[in-house]
Amino acid sequence: MLTRLCPFCHRHVLRWFYDSHIEGHTRLRADGQMTDHVTVRPGERYDGPLDEFPTSYRHDPCGQSTGMPEEIVRSYLVNPFLYSSETFCCGCGDYVSHSELEWDETGERLSTYFDRLRRAYLRQHGALPEICAPEFRRRGDWSKSGSRGGRSSANDGRDTDVGRLRPSAPFRSKSGDRSNPDSALYVRWRERDEKTIVD
Repeated sequence: MLTRLCPFCHRHVLRWFYDSHIEGHTRLRADGQMTDHVTVRPGERYDGPLDEFPTSYRHDPCGQSTGMPEEIVRSYLVNPFLYSSETFCCGCGDYVSHSELEWDETGERLSTYFDRLRRAYLRQHGALPEICAPEFRRRGDWSKSGSRGGRSSANDGRDTDVGRLRPSAPFRSKSGDRSNPDSALYVRWRERDEKTIVD
């Protein structure tokens, strides 16, 4: 194939421009977050109400709460393997392990919550999704297909892995961190000048 699908903007990009295209999405902002974030395609995201799902988490060492963008919540609800086991903390200005974070709404650790969602996904689908964070491709214990070595049978060798990307999102501060004005901003998708090239 001449193109690869970008997991950030969901456009097909010519292979020889792909790395520089991805660099534009993963460039770090002043607050330490990537410019854009990986999501499930808009039409494939969870489309129900979000009232019953937690959206804000607290990192006790720094005392900061961080809100998760809606498109991230809607994406992980249909693919809990899409994101790594780290997420951004607005208080620390860095990515921290899910095991250090608790949902504000429920008090449950994010690591426990996401493990439960991943196990439910595997019970329903029987294999890893086509696109998932690299750490799950390396961990053969997640795949019920018994496949080890980086690919599940659901993938069929297609070039859809997120690869070296750190699939986390621009999050917003829930506590009004004034020392870092960017952390309080919610960054939405912006239209790019690049043209979509379809095979």
